[in-house]
Amino acid sequence: MDNLVKIRSEIDKIDQEMALLYEKRMLLMREVADYKKSHQKPVLNLNREEEVIKKNSSYINSNQLIPYYEDFIQFIMDQGKKLQINYLKQIK
Repeated sequence: MDNLVKIRSEIDKIDQEMALLYEKRMLLMREVADYKKSHQKPVLNLNREEEVIKKNSSYINSNQLIPYYEDFIQFIMDQGKKLQINYLKQIK
């Protein structure tokens, strides 16, 4: 049981770090949206998404985890697109 408590404690620490990084990333999405608006670029850029997935997947050492990470990073990017769309609607 003590081992499970330690493992969960480590997971809690990682979750906290991830929450802070998520917030930081999402706030940067507003800056991306501002740039895209001022340069008349669309929110969706599939080429960029493919690049991000490929580059970031290379940081994963376990081949078994790569498909899960690709799903995770795609989800994060989808959230970023939603934030950009909503943000751009608000600043019109």
